[in-house]
Amino acid sequence: MMFQSYALFPHMTVGKNIAFGLQLEVVDILEEVGVTCVMVTHDQEESMTMAERIAIMHEGKIVQTGSPMDIYESPSCRMVAEFIGSVNLFEGEIVVDEPDHAIIQSPNFTQQFYIGHGVSTNVDDKRVWLAVRPEKARISREQPDSEYNWCRGEVEDIAYLGGYLFTIFD
Repeated sequence: MMFQSYALFPHMTVGKNIAFGLQLEVVDILEEVGVTCVMVTHDQEESMTMAERIAIMHEGKIVQTGSPMDIYESPSCRMVAEFIGSVNLFEGEIVVDEPDHAIIQSPNFTQQFYIGHGVSTNVDDKRVWLAVRPEKARISREQPDSEYNWCRGEVEDIAYLGGYLFTIFD
């Protein structure tokens, strides 16, 4: 096994280090010159690094546009949530839908999930997918005081991946 010790970002391969540096350089040049550029990529990290706005396409149609943060934090559908970054998905049903919040009940959990904005559904089918990013989850031995947004589980396995742990729950 060989480790690179002179990389700008030691956790990246040499190729990824070079590509990342070039991506940042291209963004700087485009901003300095003041031109608009349309880039097409299948590399989610590249799009998140380089773009001010992203358009996600699925089956030839644009399914969501927005800033990298908008796309990552508020995906418009399950496909976008799964396409950009890692995500845990839970099936649920909207039990409360107000303009400033929604409450979702999942058959997998006893506690309900509180979302800080309305979902604005006006259809009879209230089934949704709740997406929880791994970095938004917190593991604790203590039961939270909150009525919402937590569940009880048992750690089944842990994989140490350097900068983070990959944890599997039952």
